[in-house]
Amino acid sequence: MGFFDSFARRAWSVPIDLEYLRYCQPGSEFYEPSQTSALSPRLDQRVEFPSDWTVRRGSPWTMCSHPSVSLPRQGWKIHLSSTRGRSREVLRLAADYCFANKMPFKYLSTEAEFDGQNAKYADRGSAGKFVTVYPPTIDHFRTALESLEELLGNEEGPYILSDRRWGRAPIYYRYGAFVPPASGSKFATTLITPDGLEVEDVRRPTFIIPDWIDTPDFLHKNSGMADENDFPFRMVEALHFSNGGGVYVAEAITDEFVPAGTTVVLKEARPHAGIDLDGVDAVERLAHEAEVLNDLQDTGYAPRYFGTFQAWEHHYAVMEHIPGHDLKRTWMLRTPVLKPHPWELSQKGYLEWLSTTVSELDRAVSVFHDRGWLLGDIHPKNVIMRDGVHPVFIDFEFAHPMDDDWRSNQGAPGYEPAPGLGGAEADRWSLGMMELDLILPQATVADQSNHYKIEEILRHGETVFSVPRATTDAVRAKTVRVIGYESTPLPDPDSLSVQELMRAFADGVSANISFDHDGPVVPADIAVYGVDGDQARIGFPYGLVGVLAALNVSGQPLDDDLVSRSKAWIRERLGSIRSRGFAGREGIEFGLREAGITDLLPEVRSVEVDAPADHSYWSGWAGVGLHALSDADRTADDAEEAAEALKKLIEEAEAGADSAGLLYGWSGPALFWGQAYQRHERRSEFLDLAREAIKLDLARCSETSNNTMELDETWRTLPYLGVGSVAIALAIRELAKATGRTEFGRELDLIHRAATYNQYAQAGFATGVGGFLSYLNRYEDRTSRDRDVIDSHIGGIRLHALRKNGGLLTRGNQGLRLSCDFQTGTAGVVGALAALDGRWSGIPFLPGTGTVHVERR
Repeated sequence: MGFFDSFARRAWSVPIDLEYLRYCQPGSEFYEPSQTSALSPRLDQRVEFPSDWTVRRGSPWTMCSHPSVSLPRQGWKIHLSSTRGRSREVLRLAADYCFANKMPFKYLSTEAEFDGQNAKYADRGSAGKFVTVYPPTIDHFRTALESLEELLGNEEGPYILSDRRWGRAPIYYRYGAFVPPASGSKFATTLITPDGLEVEDVRRPTFIIPDWIDTPDFLHKNSGMADENDFPFRMVEALHFSNGGGVYVAEAITDEFVPAGTTVVLKEARPHAGIDLDGVDAVERLAHEAEVLNDLQDTGYAPRYFGTFQAWEHHYAVMEHIPGHDLKRTWMLRTPVLKPHPWELSQKGYLEWLSTTVSELDRAVSVFHDRGWLLGDIHPKNVIMRDGVHPVFIDFEFAHPMDDDWRSNQGAPGYEPAPGLGGAEADRWSLGMMELDLILPQATVADQSNHYKIEEILRHGETVFSVPRATTDAVRAKTVRVIGYESTPLPDPDSLSVQELMRAFADGVSANISFDHDGPVVPADIAVYGVDGDQARIGFPYGLVGVLAALNVSGQPLDDDLVSRSKAWIRERLGSIRSRGFAGREGIEFGLREAGITDLLPEVRSVEVDAPADHSYWSGWAGVGLHALSDADRTADDAEEAAEALKKLIEEAEAGADSAGLLYGWSGPALFWGQAYQRHERRSEFLDLAREAIKLDLARCSETSNNTMELDETWRTLPYLGVGSVAIALAIRELAKATGRTEFGRELDLIHRAATYNQYAQAGFATGVGGFLSYLNRYEDRTSRDRDVIDSHIGGIRLHALRKNGGLLTRGNQGLRLSCDFQTGTAGVVGALAALDGRWSGIPFLPGTGTVHVERR
């Protein structure tokens, strides 16, 4: 599969977190798992289970094993794919074979889980996998491949990108883990090397064999591989991937479609993959898109279309390559709100570009409607700005003939039409939301009937940025003037003082704490539904403890009933604590102290958890050490143990961590060593180690065109506290407090500027405004610039605020749903505002400046 493999490797690491979409349920304002799987028909209705087999029915997998067979730790495994229509029969045939040969296997349990595994934005590293067979030996592996090919040779199914195909049947194989890793592993699946080391079982959308494994000869003789020789283009760059296929920049090497040497865009479609909500696969959608493009060729607002072809099993459409960035990226490069202080918010060039772009976008959609097509999926990533100024719409997969009652099922969150709109009105609503997004990054919080935010953002644009009234009225005409909105809902964030704003957020969080169901007590990030979800539901970052701590330091009364129920709920789940640091036991201890619920501390401390395996604040020795320094009940030995472990880890570190920042980078250990010097022992070694840790995180950063220094992830830079560069500035300033002099001065200035952008897309602690507020507020030597920035950040939080149950809430990570947790949501905002009020440091484990300890009320 040569060129498919090579381009998968180049784009796999771009972290578009589509996992959050799985938790965005229609009608729900919070992240929640889908309930469709529980109600969906099972796929094993034709399977006859032998009485001596063990069957564990779960979600998404049902596991089948025979008690006489012991699985090895790892080996060659077999995956089967299928079409939905043939899934039950494929499962029956495969199950019968496995039962007869006592070969353990698992399969997707329900239709809904099958659909999810084959959806357009399913995880490409596991997409298509329907049945997994675990042959206990290499001989069983070969026999199973050959036997299953006889059974399934005429079946069809999507290609499994992480595997190699066996022959032409939908049978695939890879070398990987058979059983889960031991508790405490930082990887979801692991392999054991010949030296006995536990390493990640890498699962990416390309075939990977561990370098110590020899491929059996028989696999080379029967492998379904693509022939690159007949491919009429040379791949240049991968632009985008979904489970349905990729989008590539390519150069023609023949004259078949365009003159040789011409740069084009190829859009790929994989058969039976990328199934949408209407049950249509990528190939059928691509054929439909070609029809739409043909109709729109002469509009100037759609790319030129040159034809389609098939290579191997994949289908491709050949389109014009548009020079320019997508609309979102173009806006980011032009808007004054994504610039550090001092700001020039009424920029003539930006305002002219904004007005022209809104007018051109309106004209483009009108032209498409006049041609008889509704778009149905309008958002900034589906518009390329030719040379930065002329919009060209791309991705017409979901376009539909004009119909006043039709609306797409596939809209992008934040841009979906308001309830009750259809036809051209639905398109125009999405267009208006996309244009609103060109004014402020908070625009998408106005979905889910928060339509009053549209007017708030438009007025902010008019008064602060001098956006022309004609431009804002063009947005109003497509949105709030179509359906109206509640003009004066309360509380109004703009009318509240900082203390009142903090209390309104605390009221919003308190109103959403509930013990009356089996799910999380507090609406939170999707982490509470993940592998370590039970711990996450308790812990400081995402769980109840962090919320209680934030409420208490803000002065929000924790009534006796809430405390009593919280203690009982936590006590029942202490066995779920499986890690250390901020995410685990230390974070829970710290949170209970801050909440004033100290009688639970002995029970939490008694929970046995393995020693950390890494350096991090999140789950490693930095979190353990900083907590030891913050807790008067801890002995010097606890801090010393962390110091020794971290010293060993940094001596073994050949490079920086996988990330930089407070949570996962070396900034956490640097903070620990700076604090240890001040609060544990004035040992010069601590200062040297802090310097080395700071250098490791700085090595992950680069200077930006905005004259800032930020974490460089190649495709983007990040300034944030949790994941980003600002925690490095925090560590540098802690080092300065310890030594009495500033080191890394130039880097500090550049990073400090990164905390002064006018607006940020999220409000929370780790990757939003809350983290910057806590950083800026931490030091007493604030300048007038810092005070201006703090005031601006408070205004940004007001723009993020949404009214709910008589209080205020903010959206969580990705900005798609509300969250009450500390790490990503409203409790983190409460904590940041409480830090401004001098009630605590705003950063767990760190002492404040003039901290006021608040006992539980």
